[in-house]
Amino acid sequence: MPRFDITLKSLLHDADIIFLRLLTGSDVRAWLNVELPRVSNPRVDRLGQTESGDLVQIELQTANDRRMPLRMAYYFLHIYEQYGQAPRQFVLYVGKPALAMPDALILPGFNYQYQLMDIRSLDGKLLLASPNINDNILAILARLKDSRMALHQIVSRIATLKEAERQTALAQLTVLAGLRDLEQAVREEIHTMPATINLLENKVLGPMILEELEKGRQKGRQEGRISVLCRQLEKRFGSLSQSTQDRLAELSSGEFDELSLRVLDAQNIDELFAPQQS
Repeated sequence: MPRFDITLKSLLHDADIIFLRLLTGSDVRAWLNVELPRVSNPRVDRLGQTESGDLVQIELQTANDRRMPLRMAYYFLHIYEQYGQAPRQFVLYVGKPALAMPDALILPGFNYQYQLMDIRSLDGKLLLASPNINDNILAILARLKDSRMALHQIVSRIATLKEAERQTALAQLTVLAGLRDLEQAVREEIHTMPATINLLENKVLGPMILEELEKGRQKGRQEGRISVLCRQLEKRFGSLSQSTQDRLAELSSGEFDELSLRVLDAQNIDELFAPQQS
C-alpha cells in the first residue's frame, strides 16, 4: 500500500510531534538516512536520533507480515554495522485487521525481539489535543471514543491552516481515512467547509480524493464478498483459523474469483489454497 506508506512517513517527518513521544518514550532530534545493502526493502521507514544520542528505528505496517521478525533482525544488524550502535526498534501496526504478527525471532543460540505496537493502543485524545496538525491527523488511526466527532475536529483544525498546508493536510487525512473505512465521512466533512477550500474542486487533489473514495467503495464490496465466502467455508470445513482469515482478507479480486470456483471441489482448506497445476 504505497500511498498509505508515503503519507504516514510524511506525517512522521516532523520530529517535533507528541506522537513520537507516545510511541518511543523519547524526543527525536533528527531523522537519519540509511540505505541497507542486499535487501529487498533497502530503506528503513524512519531512523532517528534522540537528544541523548540513542538511535530509534520505526517501521510502519499496514498488513500483518509473518516474516517481520526476520526483516527487523536484518535491519538491526545492518544499522549496528553502519553506525556502531544498537537501535531501539519499533514496529507500528496501522492496519484494519487485528494485529497478528510475532515480535520475536527465537532460534537455537539466537534470541531477538523488538517492540510491536498497534496504533490503536495509543490515546487519540492526546493527539487531538496537540498543537501539531500531524498529530491531529494521526489521531484518526489511534484509539478514539467517537471517530466521527474526532474527524470533525480534525477537519475544523485543518480549515484554519494556510491554503498550501490545508491542501496537504486534507489529502493526508483522506488517505489515512481509508485505513479506517472513513472515506465517506471525510467527504461529508469536506462538503461542510467553505467552497473556497473544497478540495473536491481542486484540479490536482480533487481527483486523488475521489479515487481514494472509489477505492474504499470497491474495498467494501470485496470485503462483503469475502465475508460470504468465509461463511461458505465455515459451513463446509468448520471454524476458520486466524491465518486462513488473514489469507482470505488479502485476496485480490482475481484470486477471489478463482478461489470461489475451487470451493465446490476442495476437500479441505489446504487443498483450497494449494497451487493449481497447469
